Amino acid sequence: MTTVAERDKGRVVRHRGGRMRRLIVAVVVLLVVGLAGVAWALRDEPAKKETTAAASPGPTASSEGPLTASVVSPAATAQDLPAPERVRVGAIGVDAEVEQIDVGAGGALNPPTDFHRAGWFAKGAAPGDLGPAVLAGHVDTRSGPAVFYRLRELKPGDTVEVVRGPKTLTFQVTATESFAKSAFPTDRVYGPTPVPELRLITCGGDFDDGTGHYADNLIVYAVLV
Repeated sequence: MTTVAERDKGRVVRHRGGRMRRLIVAVVVLLVVGLAGVAWALRDEPAKKETTAAASPGPTASSEGPLTASVVSPAATAQDLPAPERVRVGAIGVDAEVEQIDVGAGGALNPPTDFHRAGWFAKGAAPGDLGPAVLAGHVDTRSGPAVFYRLRELKPGDTVEVVRGPKTLTFQVTATESFAKSAFPTDRVYGPTPVPELRLITCGGDFDDGTGHYADNLIVYAVLV
């Protein structure tokens, strides 16, 4: 004969067994989902390392297509290096010292004091750091060519070297374009970029004898390689 207590005891055991089975099923489901998530992450990891990123909206005047550059790892940037000291452009015979320059009262970039030096806009990015670094230079003087006289000869694929202390950083030219000084593309030149980039700027276009200035600016775009 089975007592009420024995019947109740059996129910308790069965209830506990049901809860245990449900708990095991829940744990197994969580493990499967978790492992699937890990597998997905591991599968995606190599793709992240090979990702490429588009640079800032690129000039098209050279008909070379948009600017593109590989993503640069933090180790490849130059955050801890001193200010740029020299710029070298083998394709056009440039090997010049770099001095720091700033903008004038009217908002225009002041050129270097020495016609044979390049000027680095020190309030912007430094060459090799994230963002667009700007180097400007004169095209000529009353007596002859200046530092960036042959800048217009550069073409995509040419390289520009910038010396910062013990390290020489190499940039590859991607495009060139020319703008009237009254329509200077400020956002395109100084706007943020996802990788270290370089702009080389000089005067171009027709020379105005009345004002003593050229009408245009020539801009060369390059990315760190």
